[in-house]
Amino acid sequence: MADFDTYKERLLQNPAARKAYEEKQAVLETGAIIREWREAADLRQQQLAEMIGSTQESISRLESGHSIGGPKLRTLAAIALACGRRLVVTSIPAHVQEDDPVVWRVAADLGTAEEPNRQELEAKLLG
Repeated sequence: MADFDTYKERLLQNPAARKAYEEKQAVLETGAIIREWREAADLRQQQLAEMIGSTQESISRLESGHSIGGPKLRTLAAIALACGRRLVVTSIPAHVQEDDPVVWRVAADLGTAEEPNRQELEAKLLG
């Protein structure tokens, strides 16, 4: 495995390769989040797809990271609503690390917000 790690490290020194790798990692992480939301909402892929006007195959591609470029923001917001969540988009300065206590405090504060009623969310999506 050390040979692979050495090769990967050397390859990622190339800025274009690093950018492509980071973009793919983001798509994979987003897919894992979508699956987590869906499972927490106790939905099957087919149910989620119907709620957002998509197909089971599209949901599968999104969750597995096999969609080109990942979901559009509008799709991600619809998925969040269908799963009983609200999508909040924010940014932090590039120099701030994800494990910074301030980032976690903001995330925890967002998590304490009152969750909207699932039927209301479905009505917004379908109505």
